[in-house]
Amino acid sequence: GRGVPGTRATARVAAYWITRTGSKPMTAPSLLDRLKHARIVQVLFVYLGASWVVLQMVDTLVGLLSLPDWVGPVAVLLLVIGLVVVLATAWIQSLPSTKAAEEAGQVPSDWQVAPGDAVASLLSGRIPHLTWGRAILGGAVALSLLFGAAGLYVVATGGAGLIGPTEAGADEAATGIAVVPFHVTGGEELNLWREGMVDVLSANLDGMGGYRTIDARTVMARWRERVGDEETPDLETSLTVAGNTGARFGLVGSMVGSSGDVRLNADVYDLASGDKVTQTYVEGSADSVLAVVGRLTVELTRELLASTGQQLMQAPRTAGITTTSLDALRAYLDGEAAFRQSDFPTAAAAFERAVDADSTFAMAWRRLSDSYGWMENINSEEGGKASRRVVELADRLPIRERTLMVAAERALDEGDLSALGDLREIVSKYPDDPEGWHTLGEFYRHVGTPAGLSTEADELEVFEKAVSLDPTFTPYYIHYIEALVGQGRGLDAREALATYDDLAPGIASPHLSLGVDLFGGDEAARAAALAGLDTVPEDILVRTFREMPWRALNDPEASVEVARAAYAASGYPVFLSNIASIYVGRGKLVAAAAEVTDPAVSPFVKVSLATDLLHLGLPLPGTLQVALDDLDVCPDREDAGAACMFMVGAAAAFAGDQTVWQAWVDRNRGLAIRFDEEGSGSHARQHDAIADALEAFWILEHEGDEGDAVEKLSGAALRLDGSMGYYIRWHLAELQGQESPRRALETLEGLASGLGEGYAQIRIGTVRERLGDDAGALRAYGRAADVFAGADDGHPYAGQAREGVARLGG
Repeated sequence: GRGVPGTRATARVAAYWITRTGSKPMTAPSLLDRLKHARIVQVLFVYLGASWVVLQMVDTLVGLLSLPDWVGPVAVLLLVIGLVVVLATAWIQSLPSTKAAEEAGQVPSDWQVAPGDAVASLLSGRIPHLTWGRAILGGAVALSLLFGAAGLYVVATGGAGLIGPTEAGADEAATGIAVVPFHVTGGEELNLWREGMVDVLSANLDGMGGYRTIDARTVMARWRERVGDEETPDLETSLTVAGNTGARFGLVGSMVGSSGDVRLNADVYDLASGDKVTQTYVEGSADSVLAVVGRLTVELTRELLASTGQQLMQAPRTAGITTTSLDALRAYLDGEAAFRQSDFPTAAAAFERAVDADSTFAMAWRRLSDSYGWMENINSEEGGKASRRVVELADRLPIRERTLMVAAERALDEGDLSALGDLREIVSKYPDDPEGWHTLGEFYRHVGTPAGLSTEADELEVFEKAVSLDPTFTPYYIHYIEALVGQGRGLDAREALATYDDLAPGIASPHLSLGVDLFGGDEAARAAALAGLDTVPEDILVRTFREMPWRALNDPEASVEVARAAYAASGYPVFLSNIASIYVGRGKLVAAAAEVTDPAVSPFVKVSLATDLLHLGLPLPGTLQVALDDLDVCPDREDAGAACMFMVGAAAAFAGDQTVWQAWVDRNRGLAIRFDEEGSGSHARQHDAIADALEAFWILEHEGDEGDAVEKLSGAALRLDGSMGYYIRWHLAELQGQESPRRALETLEGLASGLGEGYAQIRIGTVRERLGDDAGALRAYGRAADVFAGADDGHPYAGQAREGVARLGG
């Protein structure tokens, strides 16, 4: 007992024993006797049972209230701590000395909380006496604090992370309906409608009266997992598949054809209760199935809204949004099957047949554009023609497709970086749509990350989401595999490539397997691939370096080795500029300059590399300084590429060559006027933005009017992609650092990816230090110090990294 001398405690133990047994103890109680008296086993079973109930409640609340994932593990940790407390309490309460101390009023009784006594113990530096009342109250308080903290987190973050789109559940985004494959009888020519009804009816119903449909790809992925090739699963199985998509309602139906007529039956079930919500049917000519489906859409919508007490909020989507031609639809469905297998030439041929049968078939035109984009590249001429046709027919697309197409057109074809907000809104509104996630990933990969709006980690996250939503849609694996390699996850990349090969045997582009071997971390595979580089076609070799994000510098030495071997095998000078870029990223400027002295390297590459260093505020090695003596390096001044105009104009601004600088400002202003007159608004905006950026660079370097420079750079930031956008944000972050440090930090987080990571981390450390976040600053300086570990002597950023680490005690 508290404050009881040993002799008095012994006396009390003896008295307790006499009271309990009627005789004086011959010896002290054994450990086994004490455990039995404490009822440890009984207490353990009761606690484990109560813990199971608590964990079930936690699991239910996490799902019901969309609490963060960390609630479950923290609850388990608290229960483990609670187990120790409960067992200790049982032991303490079993001691004879405890009973005696309670009777003497020296400690609280078994079920007392006695808060005053507990506080007094804590203030005197002692652990409060353990009672059952205190143990139970402590557990209740701990769980209350856990759920309170989780609730505050949800309120503060919107239910997900602070960066990127918030994913909503099916019922949170809107009321979801999953259309599962129909049961079809009446002739082989109707078999395409078994799965075709999923596509067409999902498109027609989506957005009707406030409802939305689960994306057809997600439904079919769940269907193949559960049903496989079975023709007629029972109703329970069909509804289980619908429920697995996260929908609230499941739509099951049948199609019966006879004597040139067709009858469509459709039932809608509430998946939570299993009750049938509505049932309807329509009949019509087998030659006009889409028109019949349009009528079915209207009837289903009206019945569903009437059954749930809502009102018809918008006109139903008719079959004309898709096509009125069965030949066109049949070709379209054939194309979709080939596209799913990444067989893009076959898919393109099928979509060509579809648009030949119906030149107004907007969805077929869109898929045709996608097919050419994969076969050739994102700027494919044939793909561009199809894309422009889709824009003309945008009103014929379902609302979701139209919104996604317009955002993708602005982002990927026009380089409008403001489309990022629209794409994030789409995946928030339709979280089950894998195409929305993949399109967001395409934006990150081709536009956002090169311009510093996102990182390679962001790319991987959204590509991984698309694959998880539809793991049998093989086109999603292409960028997913590339992104895995870029994040140093070589084993996962190999596994994903194996899955891709299983789903689409013999289809995968050779650049994927070559890239995984070269950059996937397997030394034996790399050695074998290096030995065979001279047998690899040049287009595959170039594509491997272009598509694999080796710039993440997970292993820069290996990347240099591979690039040098690729140059030796092909003689293609782009590999030398790749090596130079890697060296710049690691702070090895002298080595970088040496790589571009090769006569095969074009003058523009040398000027561009020198300009990179000038943007970063780095000294130019002598071999690069002479590159600025002649800035007439764009291949054709009348039709020079935007990037060349930007880099050469910037070089002139930093070098103080006002004549060349002014010439490129005027040239871009003139092109903006010409393109505007020709109706090419996106090109006009691009050249105006280049002129604004060049003027801002001159102001920063020679006039010092930071306010005017910020205004010009801010306007250009959302109109220029690639390295142009990256360096604009680099200068903006520097200008924002003093007045708006948190805004600067947000900008810099997007720049801390790939080759610019070390430089951005120095800036991040500086801003975090200014904000008083020494721990965050130390992490940033530490990462930069790692990146610049082998930098040139006197490299300013390497010095700042070491000084920052030393200053903050790292």
